[in-house]
Amino acid sequence: MLAVLFEMDGRLWGADALLIETVIPAVRLRPVQGAPDWIAGAFNYKGMAVPAADLSAIVCSRPSERVFSTRYMLVKMSAGGREGLVALVAERVTGVAEIDDAEIGPSAGNSFAGGVFSAGGRIAQIVEIDRLARSEAAAEILGLFYP
Repeated sequence: MLAVLFEMDGRLWGADALLIETVIPAVRLRPVQGAPDWIAGAFNYKGMAVPAADLSAIVCSRPSERVFSTRYMLVKMSAGGREGLVALVAERVTGVAEIDDAEIGPSAGNSFAGGVFSAGGRIAQIVEIDRLARSEAAAEILGLFYP
């Protein structure tokens, strides 16, 4: 598996690159009235409004830091009969790593935290984007932005 590497809550994480449409630099977000706290805002991407979900708030229960290396991972989500593009805010994106699936160990993390692996001499954990893309959180964000 090719994984996009980033940090959340002082730990290294990886997301399956096959599930990510593209990674773009962070842009200024417009606030969204009435949205849950984990929705960081929305921005214009190729002529359409795209919601940005704070991955750190969803997975680690704390808002992400806005640093120079913050990026948006654009993913397709599908839930509740709706489908759309959502940006996942990822702080401190450091690069990519090739990970042998056999080297990914089990994990007892939350519902979006998957197995653990080693990258560059550090222990990292998988963020299960496929589970997130079909979750209640996905249904909520898609309901707000893709009626």
